[in-house]
Amino acid sequence: MASITIRDMSVSYNKKKTYVIKDLSLDIKDGEFCVFLGPSGCGKSTAMHCIAGLLHPASGEIRFDDEVMTFVGDKGKNKTFVPPQERNIAMVFQEYALYPNMSVRENMSFALKTKKIPKAEIDRRVDYMAEMLSIEPLLERRPAELSGGQRQRVALGRALVRDPQVFLLDEPLGNLDAKLREQVRYELKKIQEQLGITTIYVTHDQTEAMTMADRIVLLKDGLIMQQGSPNELYNHPADEFVASFLGTPQINIFSCDVRQENGWLVLDGGAFRIRAPQSAQASLKAYAGRKINLGIRPSDFELVQEGADAIPVQVDSIEPLGDAYLIYVRIGRKVAVVKYAGETAPAEKELLLEPNPAKLHLFDPDTRKRIND
Repeated sequence: MASITIRDMSVSYNKKKTYVIKDLSLDIKDGEFCVFLGPSGCGKSTAMHCIAGLLHPASGEIRFDDEVMTFVGDKGKNKTFVPPQERNIAMVFQEYALYPNMSVRENMSFALKTKKIPKAEIDRRVDYMAEMLSIEPLLERRPAELSGGQRQRVALGRALVRDPQVFLLDEPLGNLDAKLREQVRYELKKIQEQLGITTIYVTHDQTEAMTMADRIVLLKDGLIMQQGSPNELYNHPADEFVASFLGTPQINIFSCDVRQENGWLVLDGGAFRIRAPQSAQASLKAYAGRKINLGIRPSDFELVQEGADAIPVQVDSIEPLGDAYLIYVRIGRKVAVVKYAGETAPAEKELLLEPNPAKLHLFDPDTRKRIND
């Protein structure tokens, strides 16, 4: 397998130098499952295509271990480019792209045959991967006789039998329904852990990223907004964009005045006042008399009868989820959402909610960057 190093990579699609990716630097460890996450147009697929060799960046360097795959110096000088077929990679896209006139076995073995690998070795690899993907009974069928989930497993198997050093997946579960997506997601992560292949997975789906990634690289406008483990990005978002992109339902954001009261900093949201947590007092001192943005995730509210930091709310609507309820409430003029895990939904139209002080997220209203540690 291979580690991947990217240094100062930029990609432009026209002579006006409108950059899709600008000065991207990233280290992906050997055997790591790394997810490129972000909205459409953020550059995640473009970055993957550069790693695969399908696109040639305007500048920067890409290495697999110590071997240079791509290098473009200043003004395009000193170019080095290893073509895709020599990079020992395997790719799976959203479209299965299986050969309709071939059986599953023939689809999975096709690339190995073109490399003139001995038939016994081809059969061994195909049988091993078919067993791992639970598609052994399907080996003699053709793609038209398979379901969507089965076709995607075949596409994964066809890529993995090549024994690549880097595995690239671009929205591979996009065509599957929700139930199949969960099943294939689990199987794919399990296989990646067993084989230890360095994997890059492109998606806009934060659930896929949170459940599968060893590390998430969250992109916006061709820039890395934050990278780290799923828990790091969820619990300590670097800015409002990261906080809003991760988490379902989205985080609630309130504009608050920071006030000094009896030696303690208080966050005044107009319709509520709560004490700033002890851990944030030092970082908030510079904001006394100014505004900040307060983020509270829907699951970080608690329904209470009384409390110094209780927030009075008006219930707008309630959505049952089976194991919980989403309660839409009005706090002043703002509608916020609360995730309530009680057995039955509250019957009252007026409630008191208290946020978990250890899980408040504070952001600068101008830079949108995180304030508290």
